[in-house]
Amino acid sequence: GSLYRLLHRSNCQIDERRRLRMALDVVWLQTLLFLKNY
Repeated sequence: GSLYRLLHRSNCQIDERRRLRMALDVVWLQTLLFLKNY
């Protein structure tokens, strides 16, 4: 499913490992965008 659906469920519980992986994915994508001057 989508991140939006995951975050907007009333019983949303994301384990610490998954949260860390999501945060690292965001940082990686932001770095790629920065390096490509977007």
